[in-house]
Amino acid sequence: MAIAALLIVAVAFALLSAFRSSATSGDAFSPGGAAMAVFGYTLVIGCVPVMVFGAPLYAWLLSIGKASWVAALAIGLVPGLVLFLVASDLALWSMACGVLVALATHAICGLGSNNSFKPKPLRGSA
Repeated sequence: MAIAALLIVAVAFALLSAFRSSATSGDAFSPGGAAMAVFGYTLVIGCVPVMVFGAPLYAWLLSIGKASWVAALAIGLVPGLVLFLVASDLALWSMACGVLVALATHAICGLGSNNSFKPKPLRGSA
């Protein structure tokens, strides 16, 4: 689910970048080029933290019943906070993407946890 959420966030950021590029003149990229660059950048930079840190930690929290919006928010922020030691621009981008991916993952996982459908047993249901 976290990879699906990363794809959704990458597409959203790519569309936003294309819109910004088309609204301003003199950009280095065309709207399509800007969208592709931001999409690729978001996926390449985001895959490692999602697969190594975010998804395993969130899956563990979900399995022990401790997954929450606050936990998802914290999971999304941590990689960006670590990046502040290296580059603040990259850290801000990472925090924005990480929070959106983590919250989207929590929302997607929350949709599948509805136990309201309980089928009737085959014997004695008539």
